[in-house]
Amino acid sequence: MRGVRDPVSVPESQLFATVEASGSSVELLTTTLAAHGYVPLSARRLPQALLLTYEFPDDFGCVIRYVIALTDGELKGPALEAVRKIAARRQAHLVIVGRAEGSFNEPVLSLDEFTARFGGGIPSLLPLDPAYATQLRELGHNRLPEGLTGRPEHLFERYVHAGLQFITGRRVIRYGQDRLGESVPDGLILLGGSYVLYDAKSAANGFEVDSETERQCQAYSEDFATRYKEILGRPYAFLLVSGSFAQTREVLERRSHEVYSRSQVPLTCLDAATMGSAVQCFSTHPRLRSVVDWRAIFSNPVISPEVIHRAVRLAARDKVRGG
Repeated sequence: MRGVRDPVSVPESQLFATVEASGSSVELLTTTLAAHGYVPLSARRLPQALLLTYEFPDDFGCVIRYVIALTDGELKGPALEAVRKIAARRQAHLVIVGRAEGSFNEPVLSLDEFTARFGGGIPSLLPLDPAYATQLRELGHNRLPEGLTGRPEHLFERYVHAGLQFITGRRVIRYGQDRLGESVPDGLILLGGSYVLYDAKSAANGFEVDSETERQCQAYSEDFATRYKEILGRPYAFLLVSGSFAQTREVLERRSHEVYSRSQVPLTCLDAATMGSAVQCFSTHPRLRSVVDWRAIFSNPVISPEVIHRAVRLAARDKVRGG
C-alpha cells in the first residue's frame, strides 16, 4: 500500500505546508499522530473538511491506512459522501474529527476526544528530539548547546513549556517572554478543576531558592488566586524548573513548607534531568500521561524520577489506559 496516492491528493512534500495553512488544531492533530508513529501520506482540502491520510504499522507488522477528516463546522450531505468515497478508494478506515450529520459506522470524535485516545495531545515534537534531554540540561545551566541560537534562558522557557505539555498531556499556557514587563509567572498547567503555576529558572551553578523566590512565588499565587477565584480557584502548587538546584532536598522541603504556610500553595521543584527522564518514560507509555495522578506528583516538594516512574508503574499495574 505504501506509495499509492489518490490522483487528486496533495503530495507528501506539500503536506506540512497544507497543515500550517490550516491552523493550530491541525498542527495539534498531526504532531500527536507523528509522535505515535503514524506516517503521513497526503493531505487534501475539501469545502467542509481537511483530509489527512496516514499509515500505521501495528504490533504485528501489518500496515493500516486511515483517512482522518478534520471538519470545518458540520460535515454533511454530498461532502460527507465524497469523504466516504475517498476513504474507500484509498482502502482506508475513515475517522471523522469534528461534527457530522446523521448516524455512522465511522468514529465521530471531537478533537479533545481524538487526542485523549493518545493520552492527550502533543502540540510540539521538540521533547521527542533525541537531543532534547541533553539540551534541556545545558540550557537550564545557562549554557547554549551547539547548534542552537538565542539566549539560553529564553530557549529554556521554550523547552520547559514543550516538556510540560508532553509529560502531562494537558494544556500548558505560556506567559514568559510573551508578557514582558508584567508580573506573571512563566506559565500555568491546567489540571482539570485546578492548575499549577510554574517558572523556568536557568542558573549556571544551579538555582537557589531564597527568600526573594519565596516572596515572588507567593505574590504570583495570591494574584492568580484573586483574579481567577470564581473560575479556577487557588493554584494547587507552584512549580520551579531548573537545570539543577543549589540546595539540598531538606532545604527545598523547608522552603516549600514556608511558602505553603503563608499562601496555602506549596513549592515543588523539578530539575532538568528528571524532566528528561519523564519524557523518556512517557515516550514509551504515552497513553499513561492522562491517567497518572499529577496532583499527587506536584504535591512533592522535590519531584524525583522515582516519583514519576512509580506513578507510571502503578497505572500500568492497574491496567489503566489513557483515552
